[in-house]
Amino acid sequence: MSQILSVHYTFHLINLRGLGRSDDQTDEYTYNMEDAIHYLESIRESLWFNK
Repeated sequence: MSQILSVHYTFHLINLRGLGRSDDQTDEYTYNMEDAIHYLESIRESLWFNK
């Protein structure tokens, strides 16, 4: 799907922690919605996207 979208759009595929081939949960990170929001927000800021 990302290959189809990337023909017409800039597409960023983000793999959230705890999904796919992530390591087991550690004490530093938990896999909940709040952590996912902070993780996505840090990615948005680093890519200079506006809200």
